[in-house]
Amino acid sequence: MRKILAGILIGVLCVGSLSGCGKGTSEETDSTISETVNATDETETDTQTESISETEAIDLNYTVPFSMADIDWNVEEGIVRGTRAFVMSYTNNTKCDVLGLDITYSKKSDVTDEQMLNAFSNLKAEHGYEDSEIIGFQLNVRNYEFAVSGRKVEQEPLYVSGGSGYVTTDEQLNLFEPDIAEINYVDGDKIYTAYYDFKNDKMNCDSSDTIDKCSWSDSDMAQKVPKPEYNIVTIESNDDSMFAYNIYGITKDDFKTYKEQCVQNGFTEDSNNDDEGYYEAKNSDGFTLSIYYESDANRMVCMLTDY
Repeated sequence: MRKILAGILIGVLCVGSLSGCGKGTSEETDSTISETVNATDETETDTQTESISETEAIDLNYTVPFSMADIDWNVEEGIVRGTRAFVMSYTNNTKCDVLGLDITYSKKSDVTDEQMLNAFSNLKAEHGYEDSEIIGFQLNVRNYEFAVSGRKVEQEPLYVSGGSGYVTTDEQLNLFEPDIAEINYVDGDKIYTAYYDFKNDKMNCDSSDTIDKCSWSDSDMAQKVPKPEYNIVTIESNDDSMFAYNIYGITKDDFKTYKEQCVQNGFTEDSNNDDEGYYEAKNSDGFTLSIYYESDANRMVCMLTDY
């Protein structure tokens, strides 16, 4: 049951916006953000010039401090939960801490519908997909482990995106090619999201995805849990019924310390306790806090709900 609950919890928190918080544990690098934006067209009006926002200025002047070559990744056959499937591994050779790597594969331009249907006939038989669904398949691999500079992350399975199941054969894999990589990383006191275009060999950073790594919500829900005093805390959901956040770069002892803080905050009722890395309990107001420590990822996933 603990594994089932933990899987649901991680699934909820691996998708969402990033927002960050406290105690430093990882190497930081300086961000290079220009302070000014020069007008390139002297005929533009003052109104047009003033319309360039600070966010857009960051877009124009911030340079991603690494290349895709610094994310040394490869795909090979491996074993996933007893099933032979293709898996990704990568080494973070950047000078930044990486919080997540997401690579999407698109179908090659010369692939026919018949090839797709033949290659994924196993999934059609197992899950009852329509032909049109199979023809529209993409591949995807996501990893959300906390990878400090120099760390190697291994054995992340490739999934059929828009479908269900692992990529299990050369025939399936060879129908696709890498399309876009999304990299979440820390640079200075910010968390950035960079996008790499495999087709055009270009890297860019959208500053609308840039947030502070050291912040915390003042919402009513957030006030019910202990504020984590760690280097990187990302807020994944923050509304009236759920407050969800991840803590990166921590150890098992950190998990135990934070769990005790939660106990001191009154989360003791109907508790489900596992010293290996899981704790769930209600407080006297009926709010439920679940925290799960992922030792491989050096990350703690936390969620507070109003039920």
